[in-house]
Amino acid sequence: QKAILGAVTVSLVSLSGVVLSTFVVDRCGRRFLFLAGGTTMLIFQVAVSWILADHLGKHGAAAAAMPRSYAVGVVVLMCLYTFSFSLSWGPLKWVVPSEIYPVDIRSTGQAITLSVALTLSFTQTQVFVSMLCAMKYAIFLFYSGWVLAMTVFIAALLPETKGVPLEAMRSVW
Repeated sequence: QKAILGAVTVSLVSLSGVVLSTFVVDRCGRRFLFLAGGTTMLIFQVAVSWILADHLGKHGAAAAAMPRSYAVGVVVLMCLYTFSFSLSWGPLKWVVPSEIYPVDIRSTGQAITLSVALTLSFTQTQVFVSMLCAMKYAIFLFYSGWVLAMTVFIAALLPETKGVPLEAMRSVW
């Protein structure tokens, strides 16, 4: 029952982030949302890792149930992470590819981009539990490293596409 409540809570947080994203993406810009989302996701993942490391460091691998204060902290941070992702990287992986490809190859480029993204998401979902068992709290540091790399990539290479007509997108690149 608690697992279902947790899944519903995270799903509602995710939905609220996506809904908010639809209202702010054209006001704030894609680049800003990517950078803000990447920064906050990084902070929340490191914080989750820190809480789990603190608990596991005190109680070892054979620890009993996590104390309520630790558990609440982890749930809150995971909800904040989910909100950050749902506000930024989640919806923008659909928006930006639909804008950056030239009109003549847009459908093919979008199909390839999203096929790769969904394949990677599927793979990540399949290996997460095994990696969590093997790496414990360090799994969140592993993923935060990838979030850092993605955010640096955006900061260095993605121009802002807010307000740029699709026909003029080539000039941005």
